[in-house]
Parts: sequence; structure tokens; C-alpha cells
Amino acid sequence: TGEMFGYHISHMGPFEGLLAEGGALYPVSWIVGILSVAELTFDQVINILKVSLFIGIVHLVWAMVLRIRRLAQEGHKLVMFTEAIPNITLYGGIVVVMMCAIGSQYDVMNMYSRAHTEAVPWVTIFLGDWAQVWIVTRIAVIIVIASMVLMMVGGILHAKKHPESGGDPASVLMEVLLGKTVESLAHTISYARLGIMLLVHAALLMTVNNAFASLGGSESGGAMAMIIGGNLGIMMIEGLIVYIQSLRLHLYEFFTKWYVGGSQPFRQIRPELIYNQFIWKK
Repeated sequence: TGEMFGYHISHMGPFEGLLAEGGALYPVSWIVGILSVAELTFDQVINILKVSLFIGIVHLVWAMVLRIRRLAQEGHKLVMFTEAIPNITLYGGIVVVMMCAIGSQYDVMNMYSRAHTEAVPWVTIFLGDWAQVWIVTRIAVIIVIASMVLMMVGGILHAKKHPESGGDPASVLMEVLLGKTVESLAHTISYARLGIMLLVHAALLMTVNNAFASLGGSESGGAMAMIIGGNLGIMMIEGLIVYIQSLRLHLYEFFTKWYVGGSQPFRQIRPELIYNQFIWKK
């Protein structure tokens, strides 16, 4: 974001010369402020949410790939090809539809129309200029439907092969139609909290800095106490929030998709000792 304690790094004494042309950090100066929250405009908020969702997509896809790897190692090929791999394509299709909605300025009902020739966030960057909203929307919908059909067929076959699990065709269809699709949306949107925390961070710092300026700036003892105490308070609050939210995203969104708990009973390295008790009688 290019800020430190609510102030632009490029305008702070030690860094201004380093980031300027000819400075030691000039080659990487383009990174500073690339994700700006200086004015909190609508475009800035949308960019922050895009980055947050992209981080979430990478995190979730990584978890799904680890699940495929685990299933392959365990030899569960039916589940891998009819549930785990289609789950990735289903998730990818839903995410692309979400990106198309953003690219079409939230004209969700007409995204497939040829009138929407806008670029799709993140997708057009990787695929090229041909990836426009109306084209990508149609392709993504086909991928979503095909993935759901494959998962339904795989779920029914798995239920027939393992009747002890208690699954039936109706429950499989409902799980895929409602469970998997809603889960993909909910888990992705859950990562928007990263961007929201950044916005809260900017709002808190703006409040502290405005109070610092209104109290007289660096020449006022009260203003100095305000900016020092305010920044310490913000760091404490945000440290706790970041710890809780990152823990939640890892434990709930990431590990639940691939990690299977298993353990070995604890055994001491040394053998169990046998104690004898001697009672002396007179």
C-alpha cells in the first residue's frame, strides 16, 4: 500500500531519496502504492477486494490440489477423478463467473450478452484480450454444468459401491447442487475479509492522523501522545484480529479440504519397568 503509520513512504525523509530516480530502491519503486487506500474511492475498494479474492483462490486451489495428491497416494482413483478433480473445475468455473460479474459492472443477468466486451479481472491478464466477459461467461457456465454432472455421477457410483455410508442418489444430487456450489461461493467470499481488514486499517490510521493534526502536530505533547498511543493501540488490535482471522482461514478453509487426522498411540521408547516391593517381617 506504500504507507507507514498512515503516511506515504515515498514522502518520508529516509525513503524519499531511495525511491526517487537514481536511488537504490528505484527499480522496485513501482511496487510502492500499487494497492492504494489513500482516498478510499470505489475503484480502490474494488481493487483491494480483487487482490483479496485472488489470494483466497490461490489458497483454496492449493488445498484442493493437496487433496488430489492424497487421494492418488491412497489409491482412491474413483473419488479422485469423479469428485476431487471436478471439484476444482467447478470451483474455477464459479470463480470465473464471479470475476465476469465484476467485469460487467455487476450486470449479472446479461453477462452472456455480446454487448459485454469488457475485460475479465485476472482472467484476461492470463488468457489475453480475447477473454471478454460474454465469451468467458458462456465457457465458465458450461464448465460448471459439466463438473456438476460428473460429480453427481461419481457420487452415485460411490454410494452404490459403499452402501454402508448411507448415501442415496437424492442426497448426492442435493449435495452437489447446493452444498458444493454454495461452499465454493462462501469460501471464496470469506477471503474478502483480508481486504476489509486493510480498509479498517486505513480508516483507523486516518482517524489517528487527523486527530494528531488537529491537536497541533509535533509541537504539541498531547498530539504526540495521541499518535504514539493510537498507533500502539492499532497494532495491538490488528495483531489480535490478524491472528484470529488467519487462523480461521487456515483451519476452516484450508486444512478441512485435504487434511485427514491420524495418529499413532504414544509409546515410551524404553520398555515398561516392573517394580517389586519387598516387605520385611520380623
